[in-house]
Amino acid sequence: MNKVIKIGLFLIIVGLVAFVVYSVLDERFPAFADEEFTLVEREYAKDRFTDIATDLINQQVIILPSDNENIVIKYYDSEHLYITVDEGDAVLTLTGVSERTFFGFFTGWSYLVSPEYARFYLYLPAETYALDLTTANGKISMSNYLHATTVKLESSNGDIVLADVDVAGPISLRTSNGKITLTNVEATGDLTLKTSNGKVVLTDVVAEDIDCESLNGNIEASRAEFAALDARTSNGSITITIVGAFEDFYLKMITTNGKYYLNGERTQQNAFNTSAAILVDLQTANGNIAVNFTE
Repeated sequence: MNKVIKIGLFLIIVGLVAFVVYSVLDERFPAFADEEFTLVEREYAKDRFTDIATDLINQQVIILPSDNENIVIKYYDSEHLYITVDEGDAVLTLTGVSERTFFGFFTGWSYLVSPEYARFYLYLPAETYALDLTTANGKISMSNYLHATTVKLESSNGDIVLADVDVAGPISLRTSNGKITLTNVEATGDLTLKTSNGKVVLTDVVAEDIDCESLNGNIEASRAEFAALDARTSNGSITITIVGAFEDFYLKMITTNGKYYLNGERTQQNAFNTSAAILVDLQTANGNIAVNFTE
């Protein structure tokens, strides 16, 4: 056993020495050096594109109304962390690029300690756009925008937040680790929300079919309007307040370990109004299910 420990310590020491030597010799990544970032600003006529897409790395995406009649984009580039831009006929595509090596991951600390360097701003005028925005690690927020035709947002690690948004089509939001929060959001099409670890919280949301899924997290909806609702979580409670009369909804509730509540009262029954046209299907493996109706 002692021999194994000694070999392990030896390998760790060798690795540290290699790291120091590499950092000294590799001029791209001097050990713990500050990386210089430059502000990049791009501006386009409002009708230049119909679609905007991103595939970013380690950046927070912030979508806001434009102060003028143009599309305005602001972000920071460095020599080894930058964004490429493809200005197609109708589609604007921005792609994050990292040229850091494994050792470079531990250097360039200014990127980590200066949040502004990790922010990507997209300012949109009063024009209709299809948005397909992805970031590898970072929060996505969108507020006060009423002109999108479709919205598709995805983050591998980060919250997704929409507030005061109106979309003339579907909305799809996905994150592998993070909370999804919608406030005063309306979609003419379907609303799809998926997170592997995090809560889903909806307030004053209107859509056609609403599909909510969380592997680990509560699902909460206050004043939701829809043609159908499907909400599932493996570990968490489900609490829903539905705009409408109880008798208009076919309500199904399934929990393996939890209790059922209807309009504030505990119930042993888990299915109601089976012939009603609007389906509400709620399932959790571990947690209570509580449903309230406004009428």
